[in-house]
Amino acid sequence: MNYTKESDSYLCLRLFFCDRFLATSRVEAARDWDYVEYDTNGNAKTHTIAAEYVEEDTTTLTEGAWIVFAGTVDTFNRLRVSGDVKLILKDGSVLRARNGIELNNGNTLTIYGQKEGTGQLIAGRMASTGLVMAENCAGIGGGAEGHRDSGKLSIHGGHIEAYGGYGAAGIGGGYGGNGGEFHLYNGTVIAYGNCDASFYGGAGIGSGAKAGINDWQTNVNIYGGEVSAHGSYKAAGIGGGGGAGSQTIFIKGGTVEAFGGKDGPGVGSGQANNGPASFIMEGGSLYAVGQDGGVGIGGGYLSNGFSASAIKGGHIIAVAGGKAERAFGHGQEDL
Repeated sequence: MNYTKESDSYLCLRLFFCDRFLATSRVEAARDWDYVEYDTNGNAKTHTIAAEYVEEDTTTLTEGAWIVFAGTVDTFNRLRVSGDVKLILKDGSVLRARNGIELNNGNTLTIYGQKEGTGQLIAGRMASTGLVMAENCAGIGGGAEGHRDSGKLSIHGGHIEAYGGYGAAGIGGGYGGNGGEFHLYNGTVIAYGNCDASFYGGAGIGSGAKAGINDWQTNVNIYGGEVSAHGSYKAAGIGGGGGAGSQTIFIKGGTVEAFGGKDGPGVGSGQANNGPASFIMEGGSLYAVGQDGGVGIGGGYLSNGFSASAIKGGHIIAVAGGKAERAFGHGQEDL
């Protein structure tokens, strides 16, 4: 397959964001497409919407709040979301956004699957080499410099993989950015954070490394689906990056696996993070593994863990790192 790269522009998912097409683009006029929406209790409802159809071998710049990716679509541009965007992953399709998807604070991306849920989105990774390309940017979420905090991402279906750049989360904050809002209703999510040169890493799902404590925090909500989240150095699988700000984590359903990076917890606060954090679980299953000084659920090395927690249901296996004294609570306190 030949890939086409457009310089000085981003591939956009919002209609008004760009107004021209590449010569190789193929877009059909809007027609009706089915998609499946889930509620917080796992109930599914099929809807039909008119959306523009982007076919294979396309790096299309287009307009519209609803868009369908079909076939195999590749782009080396970093896709940028502006406003409220709805994306349908057609069954059997593959969208490779090799420099990830930029979803900044104040913007919203909702991803839907179809009946079989076989559409795929791979964000932030060279599929052939495994090379992560977008430095300091989340696979899906915040970017670099003044756009580090993530917006709101909701997933209702499909297979989504997201790989962060240096110091960034797989899904959530860029380097120094908070994770915004993440809502998983159904589908499969695989997310890997990455570390910076000083070995502070981003969470698999959550904040990037060294995110500050401010009004734009990290809020992770899982109602269903399957999750495999992997934190980088000093970061949680789900929660805070190394030295990052506060987070709220809520699990109501689904099957969740979360693996902390070195000195990070499976679920909770990254190393040296004592900001406010809460954990609530009402259902589903959770397998949380800390590494070295990180606990399974709670804090990484030198972190207090959750300031508030409640377990009302579900099945939990929490495994502490080799230097942590407990599976649930604050991380290793000293060497």
